[in-house]
Amino acid sequence: MEFTSGRTVSGWQAGFVGAAGLALALAGRDPAPGAPGAAVTLASAAWVVAGFEYERAESGERVRRAAEVAGRLDPTWSVPWVYGAMMARRLGAGADAEALLIAGMSIRPDDPTLPALLGAIRWADHQDAEGAARWVRRAAELPGVQPDPELIRRALEAE
Repeated sequence: MEFTSGRTVSGWQAGFVGAAGLALALAGRDPAPGAPGAAVTLASAAWVVAGFEYERAESGERVRRAAEVAGRLDPTWSVPWVYGAMMARRLGAGADAEALLIAGMSIRPDDPTLPALLGAIRWADHQDAEGAARWVRRAAELPGVQPDPELIRRALEAE
């Protein structure tokens, strides 16, 4: 199916989400103003598409794009950013995982989970201690984050 935007999607995606809503989401535009719950509904549908892309092991880029649409449509929802990054990484698309987390930080700048996960990926995938520390420090410095000294001590002792 091809939309007026020139973008195409497979039949199952169009059938699941609905042609008009998916066209708006893929074009990066919000649904019609005033439609109650439309953005949240489309965000949920886009997240389901990300899950199908992961299940089909198509590509980390496709997972990233669908997760990013979901996260932008519902900026209060951290799931697409966090789990979308983990799914993309699992498909061998570490760069897409990192790009998704960075995009998520622009939408959810006060969410400590996104920079903390990016720090963990920098360490696990690249053994980049400086990069990991930079992102974890950013997470720890966010307003309202209360580091638990006892938890940190136990984690360091387990190393």
